[in-house]
Amino acid sequence: MRELREIDYKRCLMSVMRGLQVELPSENQIFYRVDPDLAHQLAVAAQGHLVAFEIVREICSANILNGQPIPEPLRPICSAVLLGSVTGPPHKGRTPGEGFALKYASRRCIFYLSNAYDIPKTRTDASKTRCAADYVHAALKHFDVHYSFEAVRDFTRRGKDPNFSLWSAAFDDLLDESLALEFGLITKPKLRVLHPWGQYAPIRLSRPKGP
Repeated sequence: MRELREIDYKRCLMSVMRGLQVELPSENQIFYRVDPDLAHQLAVAAQGHLVAFEIVREICSANILNGQPIPEPLRPICSAVLLGSVTGPPHKGRTPGEGFALKYASRRCIFYLSNAYDIPKTRTDASKTRCAADYVHAALKHFDVHYSFEAVRDFTRRGKDPNFSLWSAAFDDLLDESLALEFGLITKPKLRVLHPWGQYAPIRLSRPKGP
């Protein structure tokens, strides 16, 4: 559980990206093979959002260290980084998505416990009724992960951290689709596009207008 604190949103997103293949030739080596369409989407998104930029930098760094080619659409960004002419899109505060994996796992556990045992997801500070967030908070404390109850409760509330809520919902969709593909429940992934903020989303096709 404690190790999840070190896994940010970038790592989680890369783990389920369609078109991004991780190669592990040996225990201490890792590089990436990137589908041309995905490489193009990443190159465009990296110009406006830090998450996409960090993904591109991770791919280029790993491939350079292991003597593997850089996908052509990513080469201009890679060259600019090596020359020191770019450091990534501007942002304020902490790195976006920092500690995402732990927060996401906690959120999923709260939802699961609530549905499985028909108990409330959260409660107010004054309420004495045990809720799913109470059990997750106790489990985190057992593993020496110290979040306040209020912080754990807020993992489920959209208004407290809009970015986390957006990324969690999108990652739910990606993860569910990845499992469905693996078990043969579906045969084709959704048609997706990588938005400028570095997140996959389904392409919404408008209906043709009538005469």
